[in-house]
Amino acid sequence: LELLGEAGFQIIVKSSKRTRQLDTSSHISLLAGCTKGRGDLLFFGCLDRTLHWLNTYPDELRQVIEEGNKGYDYLMVGRTERALKTHPDEQLKPEIYTNEVTARLLEKDEVDVAGACRIMTKEVAAGILRFVRQEKLFFDRTVDIGDSLWPYIAHLNGESVGLIRVEGLEFETPDQYRGEIL
Repeated sequence: LELLGEAGFQIIVKSSKRTRQLDTSSHISLLAGCTKGRGDLLFFGCLDRTLHWLNTYPDELRQVIEEGNKGYDYLMVGRTERALKTHPDEQLKPEIYTNEVTARLLEKDEVDVAGACRIMTKEVAAGILRFVRQEKLFFDRTVDIGDSLWPYIAHLNGESVGLIRVEGLEFETPDQYRGEIL
């Protein structure tokens, strides 16, 4: 936690009155990004995936961060075909349906929201939080629905939503759990 804090990460280790108004860790990270973020763009990604990406494709990650949102208000960072194929079928099968439904909602030919990485403007993040609070979209704390819900809210709010695909979001679980994978 100390190293992450020194690197500029906002770390929330206990809830406050402000964070209790939100339900998922993703919504809490949106709040932290809006209030503590230093730039105009916010990068969100699962920490284990981002660390794997940094370890295996550091130049690609650096390029994605440097290029930012590529002119979109909300940019989904998805997986290339090769990166997708590194995931087990048990994980990919439900993701296919999630991506298909989300693509239809976004009026896109394809998406990869299950890549769990995105770049957005602070204004989009604030709009997502307003929408979640206004519509009282609170869910069981074990369910994190930012992958599909966030781009859909951005779309409903009239924001532009785009997609890029990267190699670095390949299946990262073997990095730490190789012995448990059959």
